[in-house]
Amino acid sequence: MPRGARILSESGYYHVVNRGIGRQILFEDEEDYGRFLETLRRYLKEESFELIAYCLMENHFHLLLHTVGVKGTVLLTTFEKSCMINVR
Repeated sequence: MPRGARILSESGYYHVVNRGIGRQILFEDEEDYGRFLETLRRYLKEESFELIAYCLMENHFHLLLHTVGVKGTVLLTTFEKSCMINVR
C-alpha cells in the first residue's frame, strides 16, 4: 500500500526515517556510512535545509531537518532516490 503525500510542516521541522526493506542492512561498513553522510552533505548544501540531528543505524536512519519553504519536499524525494541508487 503506498504511503500518503507528505504534509508540509508549519514549523519547518521534519523527522525523516528510512528503513531497509525487510530490515535489510543499509550500512555494511564504515565506507557506507561515509558515502551516506557525503551524499547528505551535498544535498543539504543545494537546498535550504539545516541538519539538526541524525542517527545512523545498521538497517535504518533518522534525520531531524529544519527548512523554510516548500522546496523541502523536493529535497527529501531526490535525496531518498539518490540513496537508493548508491546501494551496492
